[in-house]
Amino acid sequence: MSVLIVAVALVLVLAWLVAGAFAALSRVARFLSRTGKMKSTVLAAALAMAPALLSVLGLVVILVPNPLRACHCMSHGPGHPHLCLVHPWLAAPVLPWAAPLLMTWLIFAGVRATLVLREIYLAERTASCLRQAPSALVDGVAVKLIDGTGQAAFTIGLFNPVIVIERDVWAQLEPAARRAIVHHERAHASRHDGLTLACLRLIAAGLPWPSQGDWLGAWRAASEAACDRHAATQLQDATSVALALIAVERLRLQTTTPAISLAAAAGTQLETRVRALLSPAPRQAMPLANDALALGIIALGVSLLVLAWPGSSLHHAAESLLGELVH
Repeated sequence: MSVLIVAVALVLVLAWLVAGAFAALSRVARFLSRTGKMKSTVLAAALAMAPALLSVLGLVVILVPNPLRACHCMSHGPGHPHLCLVHPWLAAPVLPWAAPLLMTWLIFAGVRATLVLREIYLAERTASCLRQAPSALVDGVAVKLIDGTGQAAFTIGLFNPVIVIERDVWAQLEPAARRAIVHHERAHASRHDGLTLACLRLIAAGLPWPSQGDWLGAWRAASEAACDRHAATQLQDATSVALALIAVERLRLQTTTPAISLAAAAGTQLETRVRALLSPAPRQAMPLANDALALGIIALGVSLLVLAWPGSSLHHAAESLLGELVH
C-alpha cells in the first residue's frame, strides 16, 4: 500500500506540473481555436488529456520498472528510497509527505468529480427519456423533435447518442438547412463526442486549477469544424451548411430555457466555422472516430513500449528524485 500511495502522489505532482505548463501555453489554444488552425480533433483531445496520459505512463514506469527482470533494489543500494512492489517498506521514508498530499487530492478531486458525474447521470437520464419520444427520419437519420430543450440542436448520450432539435427551430428552417443540421449532429453522434467531453471533464476535475479550459475549448472547436466538414461533404454544398449555422444560432439566441449540460451542441465559434466553410481551400471529411477511444489505444501502446524500454532507467530516475526530496 505504501508503494501505491507514494507512486500516485508522485504522478500527481507530474500531472500538476504538466497542467501548469499547459496553462502557461493556453494562449496558443485560444489562438488555434479562434483561427480554426486546430483541425485534428485527436491532437486537440491529446493536448487536453496530456496531464492524465503522462501520469498513466509515469505510474507504469514507477510500479513496473522492468517486468522481465527481478527486483533491482539491492543493485541500486540504499542511497535513496525504493518504490518496489516486492519490498514495499522501502518507500516508508516518503510516506510523511505523500500520504497527506494524496488525501488532500482525493477530497478535492472527489468533490469535483462528483459534480461532473452528477451531470453525466442527469444527461444520461435525459437521453434515456428522449429515446422514448417519436423520431423523424431525415436522410435516414433519426431525429427527435422536442419542445423546450434550451438548445436549438444537440446530441446527447455517451454510448447511444440521441439527436435532438428544437421543434420551433425545425419549423423555421429551410429544407437544406434542416439536412445540414441533421448531418452535423449525426457526425457528433457517430464520433461519440459526448463521451469524449465527459472524459475531458473528469480529467479536469483531478487538476488543482482550471488549467484545461482553453485546451478543452480547442477540442470542441476542432470537433465542431470536423462535423461541419462532414455535413458539407454529405450535402456537397458548404454554403448551405454555413447558412444553416447562422440560422440556427440566431434562433438559439432567442430561447431563455437553460441548456442541457454535457450535450454536444452546435453554436460555438460561429464566425470561424462559417469562414472555414466558405473558404476556397479544399475540404476533406474527417473520419468519424471517437477521440477518447483513439487516445486510449495510443496510451496502451505507449505504455507497453515503456514497459519494454528503456528498462529501469526512468524508474531509477524517479527514485533518485524522491531521494533528493526526502534528504
